[in-house]
Amino acid sequence: MNDTLKALFNPKTIAVIGASTKPNKLGRLIYDNIKKHKFSGKVWPVNVKGGYIGQDKIYKTLEDIDYKIDLAIIVIPAVFVPQVVKQAVDLKVKSLIVISAGFKETGPQGQVLEAKIKNVLKDSQTRLLGVNCLGLISQESSLNATFVKAMPKTGKIAFMSQSGAFGAAVLDKFENFPYGLKYFVSLGNKTDINELDLIKYWQTDDQIQVILAYLESLENGQAFIQLARQTSLKKPIIILMPGRSTAGQKAVSSHTGSLVKSTQVIDLILAKAGTIQVKNIDQLFTYTSIFAAFGQRRSSQDLFIITNAGGPAILTTDLAIKHGFKIKPPRSSCQKSLKAKLPIGASSHNPIDVLGDAPADRYQAASQILLDNYPEAAYFFILTPQITTQPNETAQIIINQFKNRKNPVLTFLLGGKQVAEAKNMLNRHQLPAFDTIETPIRALAAWYSWQKQQAKPRLATWPKFKLSQQLTDKINLSHGHLDPSLAAEVIYNLNLKLPTSLYHPLSQIPFGQNLNQVAKIISQRWPAQSYPAVVKLVSKEFSHSTDLKGVYLNLKDKKHLSLAIAKLLKIVQVKKLNRQQSYICIQKQIGAGLEMIAGFKHYPDFGFAFVFGSGGILTEIYHDIQTILLPTNPDEIKLKLSQTKIYRLLTGFRGSTAYNIDQVVKTLYNLTGLPSVVPGLVTADFNPLIINHKGVWVVDVEIFKDDK
Repeated sequence: MNDTLKALFNPKTIAVIGASTKPNKLGRLIYDNIKKHKFSGKVWPVNVKGGYIGQDKIYKTLEDIDYKIDLAIIVIPAVFVPQVVKQAVDLKVKSLIVISAGFKETGPQGQVLEAKIKNVLKDSQTRLLGVNCLGLISQESSLNATFVKAMPKTGKIAFMSQSGAFGAAVLDKFENFPYGLKYFVSLGNKTDINELDLIKYWQTDDQIQVILAYLESLENGQAFIQLARQTSLKKPIIILMPGRSTAGQKAVSSHTGSLVKSTQVIDLILAKAGTIQVKNIDQLFTYTSIFAAFGQRRSSQDLFIITNAGGPAILTTDLAIKHGFKIKPPRSSCQKSLKAKLPIGASSHNPIDVLGDAPADRYQAASQILLDNYPEAAYFFILTPQITTQPNETAQIIINQFKNRKNPVLTFLLGGKQVAEAKNMLNRHQLPAFDTIETPIRALAAWYSWQKQQAKPRLATWPKFKLSQQLTDKINLSHGHLDPSLAAEVIYNLNLKLPTSLYHPLSQIPFGQNLNQVAKIISQRWPAQSYPAVVKLVSKEFSHSTDLKGVYLNLKDKKHLSLAIAKLLKIVQVKKLNRQQSYICIQKQIGAGLEMIAGFKHYPDFGFAFVFGSGGILTEIYHDIQTILLPTNPDEIKLKLSQTKIYRLLTGFRGSTAYNIDQVVKTLYNLTGLPSVVPGLVTADFNPLIINHKGVWVVDVEIFKDDK
């Protein structure tokens, strides 16, 4: 276990700096809370004014205490905190909690104070939680170092919250939560200790089964992905992250950049890290109930629904199938046994309808027959209260049948007062019971996905390419937009197919001469065997050649090519394009095919987002796009590709010939090697990729590096 945080979670000695003789002061409330909940070690109040709290002497400074302090809790005005932190560091106090507010969250003056604290901590062994936090609860030492009254029962959940107010609300709900809490940590401003430190500490604690987090920002995105991914293979990390926006770099003129929404990036990071994302506090507790109840169990996704209500059963069936559960009828021998035990009118298919008036023993008979035949399946029970139903007795039967089994079992008690005690009974025995249907089913589906992730972790890799030293030197010497011919050379070296191309810089064209004559000279450079041809105007000032009306297709010979080039040169004059950043591009025309788009956007804290989907001029309208955080692998690309609309066309739509999907996947995967060969890559666009029955062609390439 991470020893640097041991003194925080399991201190033997605590000083509360700011504890007061006045009962309503924050420092006093925290001191009283520590004493009230019978902290297992020793605790001293500290306040420059001195005095007594009951029989307990208040020490004026930390130096006055004869014991070595493991944890100092600081609750004093912000302006004095840097000085007290310095004193604690000099005394080699192992850990600090700064409850005090008034730091970077308040503006420039607060930022200066917080920077002073960071500077004091920089070369020390002291760790600091906060500043501006609610404190922590550690059942390891019976410690409630917060100003919240709630002290949840000991359990198998660890919870961190960047918001103190949200943390307090969750703690209140945890007081009656059947799965208990081992740790609660309020992160505050994350001046020192952050989510990475806590995940590391909890990762190796065998008593922790589920990690919960409310986060408003992520520190060091790449490190978070690696650590959370490693941890989530052992125990689930459930995260509620409001806003889901991230501060990336300044917007660059990039088609791909416009397709990657900033709100998507956090979702991508959390998915890449293998975490389970929830949207609100109700989902947080529903998902936690299911992950804590079923833990490391293994189960098939075969599901049997036992119900006394047809409408809710239909809704449950639809939702379950949508989320990947297999709802099949019992085998004929099992149906025969069910019919023998159930009244006429009951259904022995799946859902098994035991009729609206079903007493508890009818649920017992149906579920026992199914368990005898399908011992590995999951089970849903639905009960709506009617005059003859017995909610409490039915709950007890479910408890008796499943408390020592490993089957995932959910109970939906659709009512209010009449089913409240039955719901409480089931939850007390850690058999999750709910009064809604959709969120629990989504949560159980997430648990199954987590199971699969554990069983077969997905390896993410960068494709490996070796570029010549000459090409590498050219890339390293380039900044901003790469010269189109250099960009094309890079793509060719990623083992990708490009049409024959010729790039003619406008900076080398003598615009003072007759443009028709210049156009003829350029067209003569194009090989006779490379028709039909396409000619287009490529400018770094525009994302698309079509924006300039600067594309001509189906050029059959030098004459037509020359005329098209002359028209493009006139556009340059009229638009007054920057000739240092513009080119005439001639390409061999690939012919008809499907068009896709692909590209990258770099986020400094989190790495590269890779985008692909339907291409061409309708990309923004259709927005048939999938995004992956790199690195990836061919399997993930194929899965994401299958979720696009263009996939239906690729696989053969309405009798059309299917394209080579594996070739498309290989092309997309090879493209993901670009960041590894272009240091400082910011964005890249490949629009379009043309897919036909001869292969996948990278037609237009735009690569943008940083300016450093």
